[in-house]
Amino acid sequence: MAESPSTHKAGNQLDLVFTRNCASPNITVSPLHVSDHCFQSFSLPLPSVPKPSSPAPTVLVRRNLRSLSPAALSATVLSSLPPTDAFSQLPAEVASSTLLSSLSSSFDLLCPLSAKPARLQPPAPWLTNSIRANRLKLRAAERKWRKSKSPGALSDFHTLLASFSTNLSSAKSAFF
Repeated sequence: MAESPSTHKAGNQLDLVFTRNCASPNITVSPLHVSDHCFQSFSLPLPSVPKPSSPAPTVLVRRNLRSLSPAALSATVLSSLPPTDAFSQLPAEVASSTLLSSLSSSFDLLCPLSAKPARLQPPAPWLTNSIRANRLKLRAAERKWRKSKSPGALSDFHTLLASFSTNLSSAKSAFF
């Protein structure tokens, strides 16, 4: 422990305890004009602690297959394959490799990979698979009604909405 001069005008001394395993030999005490206590200053060497690296944000990579037309895929694959008679003469491994390569390049051309950041928060614990399925049906019914503006579609949408609201309320009340 390092000795320091008195830290109070009455001559009392304040003990400084450093909890890290380090010494501070350069403690200075300066009298203050507005108090009977003295100002203490010192420097402590602190070891550098490496910052924990935050994990890289997770990225989801996917293809939008909904935008893919079966006719366009078929035409693209067939145009990149050799003629049927030549293709049938290829050994099985070469033919399958050629087909897979053709499919892969066709998917890359027609519906390229897209990346988006993954969800940072987990989904709500009361959101079950059945509620998700009901929500999908509800949204499909809403799109159908908005597109057609027919009273039957509106009635179907309202029926599904009432059912979804009831299921959602019961799932939340069961969880909480």
